[in-house]
Amino acid sequence: MKEYQGILQEISDSTQPGNQYHKYRYMEIGNETIKNVSVYSGMNGKIRNAVGHTITLYVQSGLVAGIKTQDGRIFYTDRVGTSLMSAVLLTTIGLPLSFIIIGLPILGFGIMFALHFFALQEMRSMPNAVGI
Repeated sequence: MKEYQGILQEISDSTQPGNQYHKYRYMEIGNETIKNVSVYSGMNGKIRNAVGHTITLYVQSGLVAGIKTQDGRIFYTDRVGTSLMSAVLLTTIGLPLSFIIIGLPILGFGIMFALHFFALQEMRSMPNAVGI
């Protein structure tokens, strides 16, 4: 999981390809620009309210998994955790099918979801973290 810390200077307009998340073309935080990043709808207000403030963003695979606000409070999305069952299911199905073409992508998705789960566990272990 990558951490970006500094003043959230600017965010692009977002699109909402689905009901669950907003996709931003870019976010400028400190001296860095994060491109093509998604934010779950429950955290979108926290991101918008943080413009102009010093924050820390926790980004995993193009998804904002958490935000640490200026007052030290940490908010994370538990949507990442719902992928544990998907990871188990896809990995279980993917292993027997790994010898055929369809099995390899399923195994890859299982690993991807597992990585998101571990990122969620890391966010939950932070003191004062609040899931939203």
